[in-house]
Amino acid sequence: MKTTPEGVRLETLDSLRFIAALWVAVSHGAIPVRDVTNVLAPRMFMASFNGVAAVVVFFIISGFCIHLPYAAGKPLIARTFLVRRLLRVGLPLLCVQGITEVVGGTAATLSRAVLWTIYCELTYYCIYPLIEKSLSRTRIVSTLAACSLVASVMTLLHPEYLRPWQFGALTWLWGLPIWLSGCYLAVRFVGNTPPVVDVNIHLLRMSIWGLGAVGTFLASNASVRIGYPVSMLIFAIPAFVWVARELDENRLNGPVLPLLGRAGYSLYLIHPVAIGLTVDMLQASGTLLRLAAPGTAIVILTFLFYRLVEAPAHDLARRAAGA
Repeated sequence: MKTTPEGVRLETLDSLRFIAALWVAVSHGAIPVRDVTNVLAPRMFMASFNGVAAVVVFFIISGFCIHLPYAAGKPLIARTFLVRRLLRVGLPLLCVQGITEVVGGTAATLSRAVLWTIYCELTYYCIYPLIEKSLSRTRIVSTLAACSLVASVMTLLHPEYLRPWQFGALTWLWGLPIWLSGCYLAVRFVGNTPPVVDVNIHLLRMSIWGLGAVGTFLASNASVRIGYPVSMLIFAIPAFVWVARELDENRLNGPVLPLLGRAGYSLYLIHPVAIGLTVDMLQASGTLLRLAAPGTAIVILTFLFYRLVEAPAHDLARRAAGA
């Protein structure tokens, strides 16, 4: 594996970003089987894609990537860090918000269902310079435990919540221990700590998919519903193990997935627009067209958004931060 913390892209994480972003897109209707057919098996298969579970994976990866260079000893310059992160993430966010304001309809509705995670990320970036000292090798476990306790109490106080964003302005606090678990993974990675568990990677991947599907079922179909705030806090534990094992195995670093993963943020931001446009424009069209159109639109708009918005935002962030 490429292990240099600073300036080197960890290709396995790029691959995981793409897989997670694709997972979210499918959960929102990138392959709209549930909308255009009554065949039970395909509908059940598509329902097994849990977008909130994919967000948990995003949070873990984000915490890992943010903390990795500083866990390795790089001095944190708060202004440089904030300028770079806020420009890199904020500019594409503002752009997609402008697009959804113009487009409206289903695109705007679907966008609101994904943007809560970006607001959480921006919050984590803003508080990171304040908490970075508490994430040292000797203090991170206690910090993680304290934040996990807070998130658990929040969840227990609102067992009726089915979605994390129902916590409103405090949603970031619910997700903070998940994000911090990625920081903890960075500390382990830098210290060359032995694997979290030694389990077959293929079995682990199938288990993660299955646990995500269980979370979807509990939140939407069970007679007594258990919301994502409960199930995804629990899911974060095997998700942490999975990400750690993927880093250990390093099997997702081929020529395709990491390249696609570089546009993972664009895919995450723009897929609601692509899906919403096709849903609103093709309601009266044939089944085949309605099945193929969302995925085609996602590919085209993701490529355009990455080249015209995300990549320039990355370049601007680097220049503004003096990198």
